[in-house]
Amino acid sequence: MKKQLFSLVSGAAIATLIALAPAKADTTTARCNVYPRGEDTATSSDTCTFSQRQGYVTIRLKDGTTYELTPSSTQAATFTDQNGRPGTIEDDLGTAGLIYRLADVSIYVYWDASTVSSEPRRGGGNVPCSAGQPSYNFMCRAAALYGDPGNSTLTLVGPTGNVLHLYYYGQTLYSVDPSDQVLVQMVDGQYLVSVNDAEFFKLDATIVTGVD
Repeated sequence: MKKQLFSLVSGAAIATLIALAPAKADTTTARCNVYPRGEDTATSSDTCTFSQRQGYVTIRLKDGTTYELTPSSTQAATFTDQNGRPGTIEDDLGTAGLIYRLADVSIYVYWDASTVSSEPRRGGGNVPCSAGQPSYNFMCRAAALYGDPGNSTLTLVGPTGNVLHLYYYGQTLYSVDPSDQVLVQMVDGQYLVSVNDAEFFKLDATIVTGVD
């Protein structure tokens, strides 16, 4: 979870940090990492447009989502969004950018648009599964941690509660436990996975590879 303790910056400090944006322009291309409040995994990390004039800030994400932030006239480093909900600004990124804590998301704005999040990308969901035979009549939890393209680690909770860890590399799934026998078939864009001929999973390619 993102740390909850933080220091609010003064109005003068905010102005100084914003002035460090490329070309010191009112509008600049930045990079925005967006986190649901209280979560440590970004739901998006891409270029965005950052605009600032007389303390009023507009953040427009690449998907078109726009946040209009109005500064408080009485309290430094606080604002309200376009829906009247309060938020705060933090300077934990130093000269690299600013953090905007909104009602439901936190937006990490980096002045350097080429900044890449150092956190691994994650995915997952509920997948069809079964025990004893490949009927896939249950739903099991799957979680994925994505590395370089074509490289991921999957954690599956089987229908009997058994926890399985699989690597995906070179278009093949391997078990972390060498004693497991893993058989994989690719059918209609899905991976049909058999583990020890006892537990069966149906995984969408997007969950396994992280590529839509």
